[in-house]
Amino acid sequence: MSKKIDNLEELIAPHGITCVDFTAVWCGPCKIIGPVLHNLEDDGVIEKVISVDVDINREMALKFGVQAVPYLVFYKDGERCHNNIRVDDYDVMKDGVVIGALPENFMRQVISQL
Repeated sequence: MSKKIDNLEELIAPHGITCVDFTAVWCGPCKIIGPVLHNLEDDGVIEKVISVDVDINREMALKFGVQAVPYLVFYKDGERCHNNIRVDDYDVMKDGVVIGALPENFMRQVISQL
């Protein structure tokens, strides 16, 4: 269920990897990456996934510079990541952000490099 988020910082896990998933109910690729992220959470690869609906949380989306969804922002041990990561010769993360729906094996490789 989508909801308004007033204080994102309070939701970020203090330990491990947190993924903030900027998403929209109308977004096809978001429907693909959502289950991948939750699989990684279930496997303990990601500590926490926070879904942020851009239509409900417009100000937050603007603050983060979201121009396309899915837009994934990563935190490690409570701090925003600023990594640039390549997987199989593809730039998949820039300044701690992944844009688009990556296959699960790519996501696992990205997270292992954080």
